[in-house]
Amino acid sequence: MPAYNLTFENGNFVISLARTGGQGATGPAGSDATVTTANVTAVVVGLAAGAVGTTALLTPQDDTVSFAFGETTAGTGLRASNAAGTKIGVALDGVWRCLGGTEVTSAASRTTQFLRIS
Repeated sequence: MPAYNLTFENGNFVISLARTGGQGATGPAGSDATVTTANVTAVVVGLAAGAVGTTALLTPQDDTVSFAFGETTAGTGLRASNAAGTKIGVALDGVWRCLGGTEVTSAASRTTQFLRIS
């Protein structure tokens, strides 16, 4: 199967063919490939936990912080958590986008799904 790259550009995920041929006159040489469900699945399944393009159930490190849908934040202020809001592990790398909304009223209400964007 050809190799693919997953990148985040202008607010969108882009899956592109990783050209393996030599350098041509206008850029890397190699044949084009069709992006299929199988190719996309292979890229997504190959992502490590916490990699760009992955989602995680997270909670703010600071119990007085809340996030609105679509808001972004540094991973250093987030922790992995369970659905009850119990913090698990250490600070995360990268920038994350909130896919829900959080409140400061309880540990469970501070926890929601985030998407790593960089």
